[in-house]
Amino acid sequence: MSNVVPRQDGYLREQLTQFNPLVVLFYSYLELGQFTEADDLLRVMGSTYAAQPGIQQALQQLAMQLNVRRAQSTADTTARQ
Repeated sequence: MSNVVPRQDGYLREQLTQFNPLVVLFYSYLELGQFTEADDLLRVMGSTYAAQPGIQQALQQLAMQLNVRRAQSTADTTARQ
């Protein structure tokens, strides 16, 4: 992860697809439970790729996945208590 974040500016020049390193980083954040970082990355992608057709819909889908994971994490934590 530490190798990806410093290179983030370079990745922002690539087209946003499912194979873009930032999308992969987003999913890595989800798996690690780093929801704040995933949310911040969504904002960066939204502002950077705003002109790309269909970007708002794609980001909404990613945001929904983030919200589901966040809710599951909260429910799991509550159930353990």
